[in-house]
Amino acid sequence: LSVNKSMGETGVFASTFLLALTNPLTLFGYAAAFSAVGVNKIIADRISIMLLIGGVFCGSFLWFSLLVWFSHTFKEKITSRGVTIINKAAGLLLVLFGTIAVFYGLKGMVM
Repeated sequence: LSVNKSMGETGVFASTFLLALTNPLTLFGYAAAFSAVGVNKIIADRISIMLLIGGVFCGSFLWFSLLVWFSHTFKEKITSRGVTIINKAAGLLLVLFGTIAVFYGLKGMVM
């Protein structure tokens, strides 16, 4: 991958970081996790809220940093054939997890 010459490395990093922060799937995922945990019960406790926000921030930062490190480390080592294999494996996992989710969803409707 090459860096956009007009933006520079810092601009590319900043735009990617903002894209990651505003990803709707991530926002919906946090909303679902918070509602499942029952965040409304701990809203009155300021320390718990601060720990929750700090944990979400640290976890997101760690995940983003891990992705950046992984892509930087392996960008020269992965060929186009390797990318094809990774894409096929990821697609297979998505189909597998989707099938399992549909199976349990239908099983829950029947019972």
